[in-house]
Amino acid sequence: TLNYDLFRINVMDKASCQCGHDCENVYHFFLECSLFITQRNTMFSQLQIIIRNRAPIDLNLILNGNADLSISDNQNIFKSVHLYIGSTKRFT
Repeated sequence: TLNYDLFRINVMDKASCQCGHDCENVYHFFLECSLFITQRNTMFSQLQIIIRNRAPIDLNLILNGNADLSISDNQNIFKSVHLYIGSTKRFT
């Protein structure tokens, strides 16, 4: 329910983010939004520990994990991403 998604289905009249960015999409939420710098830095620190330079930290990793990593590593990625989402309080 990011603003861009709601805008695309005509539920909101604009796609902009509360930070002022013109498009609150998944890329912006996870990688750019200035409202969540602290939470993002925490998630990235956790992800760096998990992947140990075996995969790039990008939107694909955040959304899908990485088939070259173990199930345990992917479960930890999933947990880190969900902790980020919860810590932003964007969906509460």
